[in-house]
Amino acid sequence: SAPQKKMSTDDKAPQDSPSDANSPEKDTIDKKKLKKQRQKERQKEKKQRQREKKDQKATDDEVVSTSKSENSKNENDSSAPQKKMANDDDGPQNSPKNEKSPEEEKIEKMKLKKQRQKERQKVKKAEAALAAEKKKENRKKEAAKALETKQRREQEKKKKVKERQPQQGFVTLAKGVKYQDLTLGKGLPVQDRKKVRVSYTLRSKSHTTGKILDSSANFPFRLGKGEVIKGWDIGLEGMKVGGVRRLVVPPQAGYGNKDIGAGIGADLYFQIDLLHVAP
Repeated sequence: SAPQKKMSTDDKAPQDSPSDANSPEKDTIDKKKLKKQRQKERQKEKKQRQREKKDQKATDDEVVSTSKSENSKNENDSSAPQKKMANDDDGPQNSPKNEKSPEEEKIEKMKLKKQRQKERQKVKKAEAALAAEKKKENRKKEAAKALETKQRREQEKKKKVKERQPQQGFVTLAKGVKYQDLTLGKGLPVQDRKKVRVSYTLRSKSHTTGKILDSSANFPFRLGKGEVIKGWDIGLEGMKVGGVRRLVVPPQAGYGNKDIGAGIGADLYFQIDLLHVAP
């Protein structure tokens, strides 16, 4: 039996020897496979954690963005629920694509701020242009009004000067009586039936070089009552206190054919200063 047992042992030995010889190599391969498998699992776990972290960050950004949009003055209240519903429909997988990063939000806010500043500047420019145009129109109106006032004052001044300025020549009245104002008075005017006082000088042939025929420094009389010659009643009407007037009185308005020193039928030359008119 011993030889048989040995033979059986010898028969089995060559069969088992190859497996026994390859077992270390197989273990090495198995270890490598196991190591690779574990590496893949770790990579999967790492990617899963990164995805979850990214999803969490996107969710946090969404909450912050929603809170900011609600507090913003320029966002409509109705847009918040719609945006929230859209985010809910997209799910956590799409949220990173739809939501904006903080830097993008900052850039967008800066753009919006600049746009609002430009709009405000446009409004200010338009208001300033409108105010300038209105101011220009007001200046034109004021200038036109000032010019009109100036012209009116100049006309009034010229009128007053003209009224005060004596005539360059003689003015002919009724019965051939002529008068010329040397100085325009500013007091009461001579009126019919009123008592007046004058100073006068009567000359022949001329008011300046003629022979003095009569004079008085204070001569009172009533106008229009026949107390003086007709030439005085006609020639002194309208004269004012302070005025100086020259009269040329022909015979028909003076003493007729009576000779008072100037000759028969001669014109009489009076220069009269109006001193007083009774009120």
